[in-house]
Amino acid sequence: MVLLGLCIPPMYLNIMLSQVLIAAKRQFVWTWVMLGATVVNPVINLFLIPQTQSRFDNGAIGAAVSLLLTEIAIVGAGFCLVGRRVLGRRALRRFAAGALASAAMWGVGFAARGLGTVPSVTAGLLTFVVLAMALHLLTPEEVQQIRRRLRRRTRASEGEAAPAAS
Repeated sequence: MVLLGLCIPPMYLNIMLSQVLIAAKRQFVWTWVMLGATVVNPVINLFLIPQTQSRFDNGAIGAAVSLLLTEIAIVGAGFCLVGRRVLGRRALRRFAAGALASAAMWGVGFAARGLGTVPSVTAGLLTFVVLAMALHLLTPEEVQQIRRRLRRRTRASEGEAAPAAS
């Protein structure tokens, strides 16, 4: 299940890349990528499932690794197809910074797991927030948008909490 969980980020990224290609009216190219994946994945499965069955007595590990490798290959193809016009250095820097902050969040949460769920999740979340600020993960416009929304929510909740005037 852990290996399958690792498939979620590349799957999400593949959804986004496919939407970019569809918006560019290049969905036919993405269809060929998906066709290639439907051929490649079973081939990888033919090799990995027997290997993990014999080594770990669990062929599902091979199937999960096969899916992960297939999703990563699709991401690579998607990056090549979308190109630099959409995914420039700035976007890739933000992606790398987000991945670094996420990995650190996981590491801190995992290291603090002995303290209990709430402290470990809190420590991981704080790590992410601090690193996101240090790495300038959000643009100034995004920070302003978050502040505006927080102010609106604060005002709305204060309005609900205020007693009605008679």
